[in-house]
Amino acid sequence: MRFQLPDGSIAFSRAGNLHKDSDGRIVNINGYPMDPELRIPDTATSVLITTTGAVYVQENNQAIQSQIGQIQITKFVNPSSLKSIGGNLYVETAASGLGREGMPGEVGFGQVAQYSLESSNVDIVTEMMQMVITQRSFDIISKAIQSGEAMLNSAIEIARG
Repeated sequence: MRFQLPDGSIAFSRAGNLHKDSDGRIVNINGYPMDPELRIPDTATSVLITTTGAVYVQENNQAIQSQIGQIQITKFVNPSSLKSIGGNLYVETAASGLGREGMPGEVGFGQVAQYSLESSNVDIVTEMMQMVITQRSFDIISKAIQSGEAMLNSAIEIARG
């Protein structure tokens, strides 16, 4: 998703923790508005975002929902070369290539999932346990090498004596 920074430049993010600010704009966690801007009317009683990125609102508990906007996704040839500027935001670089805009659901662009956040694919408890096991193994091997060296030195002293 694209976000407009205070200086007018554009940054990109995968973070989907969005909310409505006091002006009704959909903004990211840092308060930067989406680009293109989406505004939720004050009279909205519910918001629905489809997997294709269409944003619908229901106003004053009416039965009919109306579309107020469309979330677009930007794709890069080399996303690992985007420059991180902090706050889950990235900017284009020459190495990342220019961003290509597309609609969620189109081939290669993924989908939007309302009420879902992308989480880490790493189990921190398991990784910490593996790190502790590795560290203890290293300590045991180091002590075994030190003991072997001490025995070798003792053997050399006995042979000299």
